[in-house]
Amino acid sequence: MKTISNKEVKITTESGLMHRSDLLVIVTNEPGERGIKISEQRERMRILEVIEKADKGDITLEDADFNKLKTLYEAFGWTAVHKDLTDLADHLDELAKQK
Repeated sequence: MKTISNKEVKITTESGLMHRSDLLVIVTNEPGERGIKISEQRERMRILEVIEKADKGDITLEDADFNKLKTLYEAFGWTAVHKDLTDLADHLDELAKQK
């Protein structure tokens, strides 16, 4: 199990500041170039349910779900450069090193 620190980030939307969970929802919902197969949708829904239940608290995922989310985050093509994006990537890298 891995627990992601759900810090507030300095990225804003119309509704205010975002949290890391908001960024993770964005990458989990990204269909990519070929869309999302049903089996893949089931994996992503499991991740989204955990994020939703955590609300703005820390996010604890099973290792397989964490690895999937980390892969999605690394593959996502951001349209802006922001320190909070790389900070979250670093945080996920550090968690991945933990046993």
